[in-house]
Amino acid sequence: MLRREKAPDFFAKLTEIVLNNQKFFPNSLLGSKYIKALRCRGLNIDDVKLVDGTYWKIDDIFADEYKGTRTSKVSKVLEGVINEDGTPATEEIKNAGIGIQSEYSILTNGFSNLKITAETANEKDFFKYIISQKNKLFLADNGYLNFDIMKEIDDNGSFYIIKGRTNSAAEVLECRLNGKKVDLTNCNATVSNIEEFAIPKYPNRFHIYDMVVKLRNGHISRCVKIFNPNKKKNKSESNYVIFFTNISRDILSADEIASCYTVRWQIELFFKNLKSGNNLRLCSRTTIREILQVLIYASIITYTIKTSIAKTYAQYLKIDDISLYKFNTKSEWFDDLLKNIYFGRIDQANSILNQIEKQISIFKKSQQSKSKIARLKTFQSVVEDLENSFCDIVIEPTENKHFIAENKYLIA
Repeated sequence: MLRREKAPDFFAKLTEIVLNNQKFFPNSLLGSKYIKALRCRGLNIDDVKLVDGTYWKIDDIFADEYKGTRTSKVSKVLEGVINEDGTPATEEIKNAGIGIQSEYSILTNGFSNLKITAETANEKDFFKYIISQKNKLFLADNGYLNFDIMKEIDDNGSFYIIKGRTNSAAEVLECRLNGKKVDLTNCNATVSNIEEFAIPKYPNRFHIYDMVVKLRNGHISRCVKIFNPNKKKNKSESNYVIFFTNISRDILSADEIASCYTVRWQIELFFKNLKSGNNLRLCSRTTIREILQVLIYASIITYTIKTSIAKTYAQYLKIDDISLYKFNTKSEWFDDLLKNIYFGRIDQANSILNQIEKQISIFKKSQQSKSKIARLKTFQSVVEDLENSFCDIVIEPTENKHFIAENKYLIA
């Protein structure tokens, strides 16, 4: 009998075992193609890691352990209680929020690292924990932007594409405008806001800046600044999208950096699968700490098992258009499958799996719009674009194919 106080540790260990056992199942076909296409151009990686977190509100009874960020609640005035300054005292608002900080593998279509945290936890602390790996490409949004982390990833022999902030301070050492190297003699190369950097006589609009910059901590990084006329929604927002990377431009052009970054959206789809198809939101209804944590781990375990089954079908049937969202949400068969396996009813379990194979068409991805494909807004279109442009010339990956070499700025 598993005691309640022991349940979270048990399920945490079980989750670790399930995640480690992903290596015994086929890799993602589309993820494998994506990595192969990048290696084809000389990027020495064996996986692409997407870093992000997802958060949701839980019962306020957990506010001390899992502090939330925002609440719509209004403080109530405590009747008959006055503060020292003479103002009416108000009750303290309890606000609880929990989340999962995660590292998602494009190769396995699943977690490779995770941590349950409060909604207010510092995202960069988790990023620091996972960057010691070698030969990886990390994709992260600007919530994880940290120049020291970027330097450490570079020192560890891995790569990064991290969405930047337009207010990042930097010294521009070199710049190419739409692929052409420009003279920086008459430019203000040291800026407190990278958005402000511009080349005289060249309007910023519709230009792609491909720069080498020196950051506050001395780290030298490539910085890509792309004008996006559709991005700005109000005067306080910028029309520019900024990316920091240590990938040489002889491996990926500025456009290709932006294209590769769009794959980061896969982790958002993963969070959607976790919440919609695996009952992650159920934990918001409980007031018992152990149940809260067990439900989170159970959702992760369930997602991983379903995804492993989907990848097995994809390899066996040689198809790469299975929708993980459909496979996770249309899963009435899952409970019966687990029960039959648990009780040793292998014939019944095999019967369920055979039935899924016959009905595999219901799990196929929906047809994407031509405009989304043309704008490289789908994983499939990004992979196909990389394959078409990359594999005309195959470059053998090398150990030190970073863009900084022997104190030179950029390999031309």
